[in-house]
Amino acid sequence: QEIFPLIIDCVANSKIVAAICAATLMLGSLGILNNIPHTSNYPEYLQAYCHKYRGGRYYVNQPCVYASKIITANGTAMIEFAYEILKALNVMDEKKLEDWKALYKSGGMITDFFIQSIPA
Repeated sequence: QEIFPLIIDCVANSKIVAAICAATLMLGSLGILNNIPHTSNYPEYLQAYCHKYRGGRYYVNQPCVYASKIITANGTAMIEFAYEILKALNVMDEKKLEDWKALYKSGGMITDFFIQSIPA
């Protein structure tokens, strides 16, 4: 709960906030997910642990959702979660980001990503 003021301040100032797995409970507890598309481990998870959660109609059954500068993901969507964070922060161009995602989704079996990084 010590982090709640920071989360509230970030949301109020349109900063990107990202939560995966149980961290989505913090956003649900603060009512942040009540009016925006979001995801979590499953809808009943949020309902069971977050008394202020009223966002069931905005729940999206997807591994990761990015809406209104809020990124949410279920606990098994680590790659999708990282992808959305990197995309939101614009740390690499779209092609490289897609290649990065494909690399990690492949379990490291796509070597093109590494070959492109080697200086000529």
